[in-house]
Amino acid sequence: MSSNENEWTANAHTVDPPQGNRRRRLSRYCVEMIDAADVDASLVILDEIDRLDGDELLRSISRAQESRKADGFIGAICISNKIEHRERVSERVDSSLQDNEPVFGPYGARQLEAILTRRRDAFAEDLLQEKVIPKTVVLSAREHGDARKAIDMLYEAGRLAEKERAEHVTEAHVDAALEKAQINRF
Repeated sequence: MSSNENEWTANAHTVDPPQGNRRRRLSRYCVEMIDAADVDASLVILDEIDRLDGDELLRSISRAQESRKADGFIGAICISNKIEHRERVSERVDSSLQDNEPVFGPYGARQLEAILTRRRDAFAEDLLQEKVIPKTVVLSAREHGDARKAIDMLYEAGRLAEKERAEHVTEAHVDAALEKAQINRF
């Protein structure tokens, strides 16, 4: 690790909030944690922001310095798989976020193939038939381009083969995994 990395990570704080927090308590907790870090700037990363009930936490973070609840600058990275989540945020909070909203498109076939090939080691050697990953890639690229869903499909194909006590994971297992995924969507 370089000394630069040490400097950056020395002040990093990753904290899981106590269980059972409601919106207001979570907002207060977040701002207190940032203030306690005693730094000039903080970056809060909120994954799956669409799962928050309301926008109290975003409002608190975006206005903490302005309302003198925190001394340093606070930036927020809000991550969501749902593009429409911004529609649920109030106009006042939306205007205070001063956002930049990158949207990442679906993965292409080459990217999915690279991702799934790296996951091959999750299976015993020679367990996957040669065409299992290419078939999973083609189906995933055509259906959704979502790496997580592609990995889930490969996992499910393996699980189905294991359940059958099959010697190999086959293309038929991939087809069955896709069919099961489509049924579970509804």
